[in-house]
Amino acid sequence: MAAGYDSWWDWLRERDWLWGTADAIDGAIAAVRTLRARGHYLEMLTSKPRWAEPQVWRWLGKWRPAFHRATIIDSSKRERKVDATDADVMVDDKFKTCEEFVEAGRRAILFDPGNVHRQRVVGTGIAHAASWSEVLEIIEIWEEVEDALED
Repeated sequence: MAAGYDSWWDWLRERDWLWGTADAIDGAIAAVRTLRARGHYLEMLTSKPRWAEPQVWRWLGKWRPAFHRATIIDSSKRERKVDATDADVMVDDKFKTCEEFVEAGRRAILFDPGNVHRQRVVGTGIAHAASWSEVLEIIEIWEEVEDALED
């Protein structure tokens, strides 16, 4: 935490222009394009403070990911992402969000490039991906299993 600030969010609020300059995570934009080309309906779902919403739109305008829909929930209201969407699969960097999706009978992939939470997902029903190429691999495996079960 930066000196003189109660939280990282407080520090960023005074420098909100930085948000739109952030790079996309390696492989993310191409992976989203690939999933859309494969016929998936894609929703970006993020939880941010209300003051940050314009910066989220600015970032999306810069990178133009191929989402069908973008949903921003107000983090100050403590809404759960699982309650804000009917998505079958969630890719998120927050363990709790993934856990809520699995508890609701849906699928979740914990996006964890640093492998910080790799052991935490064991036995939870949450898949773990350290890169966007791994996210694509997991989804492809799930599709193959579903196809095999239909035959």
